[in-house]
Amino acid sequence: MQSEGLSTFSLFAIVYSIVVEALIYQAYTKLVNRIRGRRGFLLMACLSLTMRVFVPSVLVIYVEGSSPASLGLYLSLSALVFPAIIIAFLVTQSLSVIEDIYRVKYLGEDPWTLIKLYTPRSYKMELVSQLTLSGLPEEFLYRGYFLSRLVMTFGPVLGAVASSIYFGIVHMWSIVRGRQVGDMLKALRTFINGMIYAALFIWFGLIPCIVVHVSGNLSCGWISKKVLVGLGLVSSAQEFGQRTQSRGNGVSSALVTDIRPT
Repeated sequence: MQSEGLSTFSLFAIVYSIVVEALIYQAYTKLVNRIRGRRGFLLMACLSLTMRVFVPSVLVIYVEGSSPASLGLYLSLSALVFPAIIIAFLVTQSLSVIEDIYRVKYLGEDPWTLIKLYTPRSYKMELVSQLTLSGLPEEFLYRGYFLSRLVMTFGPVLGAVASSIYFGIVHMWSIVRGRQVGDMLKALRTFINGMIYAALFIWFGLIPCIVVHVSGNLSCGWISKKVLVGLGLVSSAQEFGQRTQSRGNGVSSALVTDIRPT
């Protein structure tokens, strides 16, 4: 009976996660052309936090009867947690930089377009965005709820692989500042990132995943700029400053629902 119950909860977690991401994507594409600025930002933040954080918490605690710790909501006291966070951050950022180098050098993509796309207009507002729209809510849904339920039924290896495949597929059609971005290259990198986040979750809980995801998303544009300039793949760092100087601060006119490295 316990195994059947776990299988049912895992199946529901799969269906719920797929439906939620589809709804959020559709809501964004509908809202972005109608509601801009702070009002649209607040609507999407409420939707993201409700569907990715609040509802899964209610389902786990009151429907399953499980503890919040089963969502990874605990503070790991392991001496390895900080080195693991640093290593995960460095690896995910390296993958992001490698992807950008490949896109610029071999696919002929414009480096300034990549850098500007993933560089926040305002780091303060980007942090708010990461805590309400993407980094934190995504980790809660994908790792805290989706992965944890799969691990309980199918084990850590299969659960990590399945959740990471889904994580990669979803990011094939992600939206950044009103623009649809994503392809097989991004899906592959996001799958690898998903495996790294899954390992962090299984060993240390949800908090390290959130730390790496959010910090990585905040810094990936800046790191890519430094590396591309250093390799001579970008003409001038000053040009980037001139291009972005007039963009201003505050909430983007187009909502941000996903920022790399995911």
